[in-house]
Amino acid sequence: MGLGEVFTGTFRILRKQPKLFASISALMILTPMLFFGVYLVAMFSFFTVLIRASMSGTLTPGSVAPSLWAGVAVIVGSILVVLVNAKFQSLLILAADDVARGNSPTLGTVWTSSQGFIRRMLPIFLIMALGSVVVGVITGFVTFALVAASISSTSGRSSGGAAAGVIQVIVMIIVVPLSLWLSTKLLYMYPAAAIERRPGIDAAKRSWTLTKGSFWRTLGYHYVGQLPISMITTGVLYVAGLVMFFSVILSAQRGDANAMMGALGFSFVIFFVLLFVMTFLSVAYLMVFPTVMYIDQVRRYENPQPTWTPQAPYPPQQQFYAPQQPYPPQQGYQAPYPPQGYAPQQYPPPAPQAPAYPTPSMPP
Repeated sequence: MGLGEVFTGTFRILRKQPKLFASISALMILTPMLFFGVYLVAMFSFFTVLIRASMSGTLTPGSVAPSLWAGVAVIVGSILVVLVNAKFQSLLILAADDVARGNSPTLGTVWTSSQGFIRRMLPIFLIMALGSVVVGVITGFVTFALVAASISSTSGRSSGGAAAGVIQVIVMIIVVPLSLWLSTKLLYMYPAAAIERRPGIDAAKRSWTLTKGSFWRTLGYHYVGQLPISMITTGVLYVAGLVMFFSVILSAQRGDANAMMGALGFSFVIFFVLLFVMTFLSVAYLMVFPTVMYIDQVRRYENPQPTWTPQAPYPPQQQFYAPQQPYPPQQGYQAPYPPQGYAPQQYPPPAPQAPAYPTPSMPP
């Protein structure tokens, strides 16, 4: 499949079951938003308790213990959000694959098909979390050590800031290409785990194998596929940000603090509503598009048909039958008409008559 065919297949799948993809997308978005609301309440309560205890001089471990438990709940909740988000991604992948096979799935059927997905992917999640922690710790330690050494050697803050900036640039140069490479090589890991029901490590190996020899095509297709959504989302949010900025500026020029805060709050509401709408409209597409790529890549890998191999021409006809030689023309020959001895036949032909046997003579 070419890039245009991947686009066409993606929109064909989305148009065939729009209600199913819309329902999964809504659940996928509302769950993190609900967690985000709980997170804001927990953080607000934590800082409120901390500030009041500090101002009153009653700051003790016991006074902040409930807020600390709220922080632990937030950490656990963020882990659950990641797992739930992966679950809904598997639902979108399975729905796209089922529609591509010509079926008409429902939310119940894809939910049943996705059972065990989180359990199979749990080792991968743990490896990814551990890798993120290790990279963060190493980066932070190196940054702190270099900045501390720079400050102690020069007794100035400017050199420490410059060293930190250089380290951040080096980290970006290393981490960004590495992340792009890994994300492309593991692009088909979720589809392999959801559709083929492979364990997490096996699904990662499957994705690694499928992208072997087609890294740049996979990267290009995926990037171009995400580009329209990114451009539309960025444009809409940019316009919303400009409206928010000018509304606040106009309210500030009038010198009304209440009007300025009201304009700011209203602009934030509009901004997040637009963000929710754009995310809702794009989340299904962003999961179905790589699923169509995966289906095409599996076909390419299991049934390779390289375009550089010339197709065998059709065998010439003389291999199947020998051409008949024409009859030589007869000189001076004219077929008599009607032929000699020809008698026209009657239709329908007369019924056959029983033969007349001689009648035996009776004895006297």
